Amino acid sequence: MIWFAAAALGVSVVGVIVAVNANKRSREANALSRDANTIAGEAKDAAVKSAGEASKSAEEARKSRLENLASSVTIKNIEPHRERWIIDSKRETEEMTHPGICEPNTTFHLPISGAGRILVGAMLTLANEGNRTAEVDFDVNRLDDVTSEGDYAAALDKYNAATWRDQSNSVRRNRKVSVAPHTERRVFVRSGPTFQEWLDGGEPPVWITQVSITSHVAVAAAIQRWILTLSAQLLTTDPQYQGQVRTLSNTLIGADLQLLSYGYPDDPRASHV
Repeated sequence: MIWFAAAALGVSVVGVIVAVNANKRSREANALSRDANTIAGEAKDAAVKSAGEASKSAEEARKSRLENLASSVTIKNIEPHRERWIIDSKRETEEMTHPGICEPNTTFHLPISGAGRILVGAMLTLANEGNRTAEVDFDVNRLDDVTSEGDYAAALDKYNAATWRDQSNSVRRNRKVSVAPHTERRVFVRSGPTFQEWLDGGEPPVWITQVSITSHVAVAAAIQRWILTLSAQLLTTDPQYQGQVRTLSNTLIGADLQLLSYGYPDDPRASHV
């Protein structure tokens, strides 16, 4: 009986040892599995990061290529003017709408004249230093090509609209002008509020308007961008007459040009999404 007990005890001890070893191997296997999962996760993160960096590099390369193809227009010789002009905003879509000069202390009655727009302007010189024709667009109320002295005199004619009507080539109702390679063009930019817009804006003592300017060529390329800020004292109200506004003295307007970063056309792959 003692031998049977000893044998049973031996078997039991061996079972315990086997179980301990099995548990140890199981823990080691679990540890190896965790390490493998960690390595796999790190590999995945590295792959995602690498793909992101590759995508960023590709986008940077695309932008660099588009910038190399962009127009090379410089805007210089900004000449602000003192004059103010009045135009009927209801007729601004017509091809031949002539802004009439507006003298200081001119009174307008509201709401009859509420649609009247008062304009201020500045002369700009566009210089195309590139090898391709550039098309320059202005988000503005009024743009005139005044490259020649005759066009300049006609566009700024203070009183005689009849002579101006023959200068159709100087008028850019689509608010854009083309500049040939290695040439310059002069344009006269005019913008401003209607009387009602001035009132609705809180009757600001200084009216500020921002003109967006872009330049591009006839290929997929980066777009040059500027903001021209025009500012001036324009109007005042008469506290004794609620329905009147009056023009102020023709002080020299402020004209500040800011060069913005390039704009880029949409990724051509987007059209296939």
